[in-house]
Amino acid sequence: MTEQQTYRVWDWPVRVLHWAFVVLIGLLWWTYDQGDMDQHVLLGQLLLCLVIFRLFWGFWGSASARFSRFIYSPRVIFNYAKRQLSGKGEHYIGHNPLGGLMVPVLLLAMLGQAVLGLFSTDDIFIEGPLYSLINRDLASELTSIHRQGFYWLLGLIGLHVLAIIWHRFKGESLVPAMITGRKRFSADQKIADEARVKSPGGSIVSFYLRFLITLCLAASPWIILNQL
Repeated sequence: MTEQQTYRVWDWPVRVLHWAFVVLIGLLWWTYDQGDMDQHVLLGQLLLCLVIFRLFWGFWGSASARFSRFIYSPRVIFNYAKRQLSGKGEHYIGHNPLGGLMVPVLLLAMLGQAVLGLFSTDDIFIEGPLYSLINRDLASELTSIHRQGFYWLLGLIGLHVLAIIWHRFKGESLVPAMITGRKRFSADQKIADEARVKSPGGSIVSFYLRFLITLCLAASPWIILNQL
């Protein structure tokens, strides 16, 4: 039996957020489809808060959560893609160069959708909390972009899912790692980012202090929007 090595990856806030995004996108689609726009607006505000949390956490979370550890230069991304297609790609504990590129793209897409929703209206009963700040014509245009943007977001999610399936066929299971926070590799597999995902240090107290600060920053839009 081939000896395996286990690496810790993706702290619990990242994993909880990942699955929260999955649930929220599904609920946002469902509430829109069912015409439950009151809940749709509230869920959109929650999505905004969670995206903001992930953006801040990307600067001071644990190593594999930080953007600086998994966003690579265009040359590295291109070379990685070329090696993958040739069947000679190395393995990554955290996000690989292509996966690392998808993270900010998805986050910004969700952020854009959430912000657009704040100004949107169904032209009947429901208006976003910031609808009154703009004129009706602009609100209608932003609402149209918001509706179309959802399909673009679904396209990005589809690419993400296809990438997960691709890696599964290549022998790398990403879904269990996003649940357990651990990845396993055989001892003979080349790991490209072992140094990049090493913990930057700090105590458990420091971790939870940063978590609480990020939580407060992320919750502030919810508090402000629901005071309007």
